[in-house]
Amino acid sequence: MLFINIIFNTRSDDVFVSKQKLSDNVWLYITKYDEGNATVANIYRFYLDKDNGKTDVIEALKKRMPFLETNTSAVVTASAYGNTVNIKVTGKVYNFTNSDLFYADGIAIIPVINIIANGTRG
Repeated sequence: MLFINIIFNTRSDDVFVSKQKLSDNVWLYITKYDEGNATVANIYRFYLDKDNGKTDVIEALKKRMPFLETNTSAVVTASAYGNTVNIKVTGKVYNFTNSDLFYADGIAIIPVINIIANGTRG
């Protein structure tokens, strides 16, 4: 169990997957850990943050905690209205929190996160 916990909490080997604007102040970032082997699945981490422009996204996200960790990014849809974020995921959810906090231009942004999670077999 300790090994699995170490894998899930280690983000240094993550690679940037995508960035999506959800609202004026909220952007969704996705990273992937794919250094596992046959017994360790890919782990996708989802972050909410401001627009980080052309900076090194991975370095910026190392200071943040993901609000969602899953085994897929292909079947995730996200939308937002203001600071309310709606996520729909099909697959395994390893970790989730329904709130977040980040700063944009010195203003605290505290999105509320709603999730619909549909499981799969396998």
